[in-house]
Amino acid sequence: MGRSSKYKQARFVIQMKVAIVGTRTYPDLDQVREYVRKLSREDIIVSGGAKGVDETAEDEARKLGMEVISVP
Repeated sequence: MGRSSKYKQARFVIQMKVAIVGTRTYPDLDQVREYVRKLSREDIIVSGGAKGVDETAEDEARKLGMEVISVP
């Protein structure tokens, strides 16, 4: 017999906080953008807010609608 419609299937969402920090002079910021795009949209980006890697990761995450925590 099938389950009654009163039972709903549970949905679990795994959410991670991912710290992305790096040098202000990293030469391949497209690599940072690509890495952020590969993360789950439910993940939270934590960064230091500095120019370079930090700022690039934050900007890309915001474009994707991800939550961003900047800790300068």
